[in-house]
Amino acid sequence: MNRAGLDMIRADSLDQVKGQCVYPLVVEEHREAFQELVQDVFQGKSRELEFRVIGLKGHTRTLYTKAVPPPQRKRRDYLSTFRNRRYHRAQADGG
Repeated sequence: MNRAGLDMIRADSLDQVKGQCVYPLVVEEHREAFQELVQDVFQGKSRELEFRVIGLKGHTRTLYTKAVPPPQRKRRDYLSTFRNRRYHRAQADGG
């Protein structure tokens, strides 16, 4: 996770979240869809999803992710980008 990702969940450092499961950060109503996205990507599919998270300091944020399997599918990971939807909607609206 890079600095932008840490900022999205309000983590002070990578050490604070390294090795931790991110599922508890996803709000209950979106958690199953997020878990399905992860499983689909592990099975070689590309997926997109908009979902909400509750950060480490209690704030709620809507995120959008686009996830793809890595080129070498021997590893159990995936590549993804995340965007803060509120920020990008404001930019599109001129704000």
